Amino acid sequence: MPWLKNEVVKEMGNGRRTSFWKDHWVGEMPLCDCFPRLYSISNQREEMVGEVSFLREGSVEWILTWRREPFLWESELIANLMTVVADFRIGEDEDTWRWRPGW
Repeated sequence: MPWLKNEVVKEMGNGRRTSFWKDHWVGEMPLCDCFPRLYSISNQREEMVGEVSFLREGSVEWILTWRREPFLWESELIANLMTVVADFRIGEDEDTWRWRPGW
C-alpha cells in the first residue's frame, strides 16, 4: 500500500526499529528523499536511528559515516541534516507508527 507510507509517521522511542534514512520519523519526508546526495554517499543506508546515535551528557550525538570525504558543498548539506535531527530525543519505549498530524 504505497499511499500508507505518505499517511503515517514514526513516533520515536529508542530508535531501534526506525530506519535513519528510509522511515519518515523527522521533517516532512524520509531523510533519503530530503537529502538524496547524502544518502548516496552514506555507509549507513540500512542503519536504524538507534544505531547511529547515542546519548552523551543529556544530548544526542550522531555517528554518520561516508563512503568518501564529503565535498565542501556536501558538508553544508550535512550541517542542514544535523539541524533537521537536532531536536531528536532518545526514549525508552519502542518506536511506533502513528497517523500524520492533522489526521
